[in-house]
Amino acid sequence: MQNPHIVYVLPWGARYSPTHRPGAIELSVEGFIASSRYESSTTVLGNKISDDSGNEHKPYRAGNFVPVKADERVRDSRHRWCALVIERLAELKPDVAIIQQTPLTNAQV
Repeated sequence: MQNPHIVYVLPWGARYSPTHRPGAIELSVEGFIASSRYESSTTVLGNKISDDSGNEHKPYRAGNFVPVKADERVRDSRHRWCALVIERLAELKPDVAIIQQTPLTNAQV
């Protein structure tokens, strides 16, 4: 049997990077994935990993990171964020989607 495809959706301000002041959510997700037998089939959706100066940050090694919007960091609208998350989930077709700490995103997605 094939491993299930799991997608973690980070809150809209979070970035999955050890070099960009990770918070408890990013650290927890990284820990869950790193210790999971499904690490190879797990994807993390979050904001593009770069700072305001355009410096790129490396994502955690655990799981596969996919930015919700490849060419920019989404900060302007929670509704836009949710629409982009829905688009990405439709593309990825996960077996399980885990929405992290964001009830409003969970309700819309």
